[in-house]
Amino acid sequence: INGADLGLGGTITDSAFAGASVVIKSGNVGIGTTGPDTRLDLAGGTLTMGPLNSAGEIRFRSTFANSAVGGAGITAVVNGTSNADGLAIYGYNGISFWSNISSTQAEVMRIQSGNVGIGTTGPGYKLDVNGDIGVGNNNFLRFRDGAGVANGSIGISGADGNLRIN
Repeated sequence: INGADLGLGGTITDSAFAGASVVIKSGNVGIGTTGPDTRLDLAGGTLTMGPLNSAGEIRFRSTFANSAVGGAGITAVVNGTSNADGLAIYGYNGISFWSNISSTQAEVMRIQSGNVGIGTTGPGYKLDVNGDIGVGNNNFLRFRDGAGVANGSIGISGADGNLRIN
């Protein structure tokens, strides 16, 4: 079909379509809408990927394919049971979270190489914060030794607002 609209209704069950692909060279595709605004516009409902009890995946690419050298995506993860019960977000150069700060998109948090950075794009520690950290009254920053045993704390406690070091 060239230059015409194609409308399908009902259920297609003909085995001649088994394994077929649909290629749309330009324009937008809408499911549940007659006026799609983006390449794929799903209006309401649920998008299900993969068969029941398996992992579906959404892949994002720019110049790289999803591989050991690039790419990013979201996938369901099966953790030892028959159901997908986890969500993995992956990116070759880490995962960053962005926000609109003073009308400019800016990175506000990054997870990279097992480290989490807030206010930094290159976290060098398990938690690397560039900026002030707020801890409420009667809450403490707790320290553990190598065996995981509580070994001390620092914080503000009581109505007097005094700093406590234990």
